[in-house]
Amino acid sequence: AIVHVGGVARLSDLVGASVKDAQVLEAVFSCLHNLAGSPDCWWDAREHQLVFWTFQALGKHRRDIVLQKTGYFLLWNLAITPEMAHDIVEENGVEKVIGTFETLRDAPDALVPAIGLLRNLFAPGNNRRAAMVRFVDQGGSKHIMELLWRQSLPQDEHKS
Repeated sequence: AIVHVGGVARLSDLVGASVKDAQVLEAVFSCLHNLAGSPDCWWDAREHQLVFWTFQALGKHRRDIVLQKTGYFLLWNLAITPEMAHDIVEENGVEKVIGTFETLRDAPDALVPAIGLLRNLFAPGNNRRAAMVRFVDQGGSKHIMELLWRQSLPQDEHKS
């Protein structure tokens, strides 16, 4: 019902209007994350450039681990529809996820939604060829292997 009365549209617009306010963004991302599973969510999200504004906000707040986590959870859920997965790939989403690996390397709970987003982009029916080509071109496998290696080390060895 919230989707059908314009809730996604209004919240998407709020992301664009609040790109500098991390607290507002975190709350809006959380709300949209819950609505993203609705079959009709993608239409308003796309019309109101939610993917674009989400990546703008994540770029502005690169060091805010909580915001990165909530933003990537939102994108992960949005990527279940082929239309939104396409938009994420077209917004250089694969490259942006790989680019956040260094920032999030010590925050595995924030890495989970970022890697989950990649998984959804590689799913059948989701323009996966384009996503996979970009992933390979960016050395994505190497980056993920480095993250896994880093997480497997004892805590005191992470600092080196």
